[in-house]
Amino acid sequence: DLDTELAAPPGTSSRGKLATIHREAGFLATVVDGITVTTIAQTLFDIASRVNMWRLERAIDDPLAAGRLTVAELEERLTFYEGSRRHGLARIRPFIVERAAEGYVPPESELEARLFAVLDRLPSGIEVVRQPAWPWRPSRRRWARTP
Repeated sequence: DLDTELAAPPGTSSRGKLATIHREAGFLATVVDGITVTTIAQTLFDIASRVNMWRLERAIDDPLAAGRLTVAELEERLTFYEGSRRHGLARIRPFIVERAAEGYVPPESELEARLFAVLDRLPSGIEVVRQPAWPWRPSRRRWARTP
């Protein structure tokens, strides 16, 4: 149940009854099938204040896993908005910092993301290696519990 929202540069004179128009300097856009839309990174910052944390995290990880988004693109938007009063910035920042850490691999599926959420609740002292490379299948990523 989402309303149509449009982004326009400041100073444009457009009103719409069918859509909410946001005037913002510096938003990033791209063209998809001949239609100008905001980039994935921009869209994530746009929705960060309006979706729950689980949905925001999945919205970040899915395009990362599919190769349609890079951590560098997220970091660029974070740097651009740093110091602003943008809604949702405090919610999206920890996800970007976590994904910028060396060795981070996004979950490849909803099931794997839910498994990681369960593993994160294990008592401290239990170490979980999420993505080790098995010697007989180094290209496959799996999780394993270490003693």
